[in-house]
Amino acid sequence: MEPYPNKYETRTNQKKTAIISAAKELFQKKGFANSSVKEIAAIAHVSQVSIYNYFGSKDALVIECAKSIIQDIIDKASALLATDLPYLDKLNTALSLCTADINASLTTYLTESALADKSFIKLLSDGISELLNDLYLHFIEAGKSEGYIDPALPTPLILKYISAVNTIDLPPESYHEEINALHQMFLHGILK
Repeated sequence: MEPYPNKYETRTNQKKTAIISAAKELFQKKGFANSSVKEIAAIAHVSQVSIYNYFGSKDALVIECAKSIIQDIIDKASALLATDLPYLDKLNTALSLCTADINASLTTYLTESALADKSFIKLLSDGISELLNDLYLHFIEAGKSEGYIDPALPTPLILKYISAVNTIDLPPESYHEEINALHQMFLHGILK
């Protein structure tokens, strides 16, 4: 006999989804600083207390918004680890997904007013970095175990290096070419 779904859990998940959706809508239209928890609650049809209970703060809600925007991309990149592709192909594809595809998703989602909101962009960037670091950690460990990455290199230092590369500001008109060049430098170095 199938157990009955937990109605409390179902309702909680519905509320969280509504809150994230409302927050994304408001952050996109008004920016982070100009959006209040009260407005988010009104659009989501929940109390302000529910937002604080589920997320803790408006800042933490931004991270959940980032997760919802890029989770499909993270899932695709993560699934590469289980494929039979050669490791370098997996890594190169994952890097492309995690830079170009995430950039495209965020560009589609964010308006100019949202992009002008520095505190929002910082929180969003931190949330994305947190998600990506977890993914990159799995790729680094796989690379070490398969003999592609020097096991003597500390994983936290490799993560910092990848993070530094990901924060390079690239012009939109040559983004794809330059990100591919950065991936090549990361994978093969700058020596001929």
